[in-house]
Amino acid sequence: MGKADFHIHTSLNDGTATVREVLDYVRDRTDLDVMAITDHDRLTGSYQAQEIANEYRFEVVTGCEITTLHGHLLALFIEKPIPMWRPLDWTIGKI
Repeated sequence: MGKADFHIHTSLNDGTATVREVLDYVRDRTDLDVMAITDHDRLTGSYQAQEIANEYRFEVVTGCEITTLHGHLLALFIEKPIPMWRPLDWTIGKI
């Protein structure tokens, strides 16, 4: 079974590292097999990670942490933004 981290934020949101810095850290300091940039309510960082993913040994999955009326929800393998502040069941249906 591989190792994964699907809850990583960047400086494009409330994190402190750029997308490249995050991917370099994962490469140099972890043994992850797969990871996802899941900034809050935007896919920009995830798209940037996809653009350079072929430079790294691990898989990079698209993702986003969506704000719903009932809390946050991680959405993986999505390609388009999903509106925030909607009911949880509605948001799950869009994923």
